[in-house]
Amino acid sequence: MELLVAEPGPYSPSVTSADGLTSFPSRRIDVPDADTATADFAFGGVPVSGLVVDAETSAPVSGSVFAAPKAGSEGRPANTRTGADGRFQLALDRGDFTLTDIAEG
Repeated sequence: MELLVAEPGPYSPSVTSADGLTSFPSRRIDVPDADTATADFAFGGVPVSGLVVDAETSAPVSGSVFAAPKAGSEGRPANTRTGADGRFQLALDRGDFTLTDIAEG
């Protein structure tokens, strides 16, 4: 992964698997004022997968899934997109999360 920034400082890059099906929790990094810098990322996460369907028709829903840590939980937020079949997969930090889906269209 390569991260190009204009200014030194704190950043929270988002990382998604090569196939685009899994989003990992973001990690905060501090970019120093230097020509180059290296940051090591460890993505273990707890795998969470599911199926989003319309409450009335039970048809799969295509859209975005957001995972927000509940108050008092130390997990980091994450997001991903559902496939056309409504399925999604995330890797979350340990903790309690609220999952929210926003349908396309």
